[in-house]
Amino acid sequence: MSSDILTRLADAAIDYRYLLDRGYPQKQALDLVASRYGLSQEYKLALYRCVHTSELSARVREKIIGLDDVARYGGIVIDFYNVTLTILAAYLRQPVFLCDDCLVRDVRGSKVKHEEREAFMEIVKLLSEVIACHGIRHVVVVADRRVSWSALHVEYLRNLLERRGVIVSSLLSDRTDSDVLAKARVEGYPIASTDIVVLQRAEILVPLVNTLFTMFRVEPNFNFASLFNTSCDHAFSYAKSCIEK
Repeated sequence: MSSDILTRLADAAIDYRYLLDRGYPQKQALDLVASRYGLSQEYKLALYRCVHTSELSARVREKIIGLDDVARYGGIVIDFYNVTLTILAAYLRQPVFLCDDCLVRDVRGSKVKHEEREAFMEIVKLLSEVIACHGIRHVVVVADRRVSWSALHVEYLRNLLERRGVIVSSLLSDRTDSDVLAKARVEGYPIASTDIVVLQRAEILVPLVNTLFTMFRVEPNFNFASLFNTSCDHAFSYAKSCIEK
């Protein structure tokens, strides 16, 4: 990113947060700052996904626990494509951002392109290794059934995890957000997702994306958390222990 784009994105984020904190409707505030600073659709989407009210971002950060703490809950609910596609974006060096709630997000679409299929399966394999590495015994996978090959993708993860002794339950869903939350309530498990709709209603969050992002040794295209003087150490501190095992 050029220095000009970085400056415009930072200024836009500050103005956008200012408007949100004062109760301006999200769409109008976003359109206003994107137009004022001449943001592309990609960076406008980055603002939308990464900048929230001060209260909401703080509330989400307070819900975060480390992967090493998941075992005491017995398992985890994974918002499958939300997690894997962001990790895929980082792996392919596509734009990813560290958001104001300390979660890494992407600005790509929700489809796995033909030329990305091999890389995607590698991401699923890596995900299984990280889960097993942290001693998680039960994984509930909720995947959007509308994504091509969703049944195959979930079955591949299931096979990898079961070989490592992890119990897997899965659901192909038409209402991923609702089903992720419902499964977490029933099981009493934390949730791995970066979907703000899910995060607002979840009780406990696991920044699984952050862990795998760190393993790629890449930097976010923009750090919104740093812009707002927010420390995210607690959202990354546990990743290294898994890498070194």
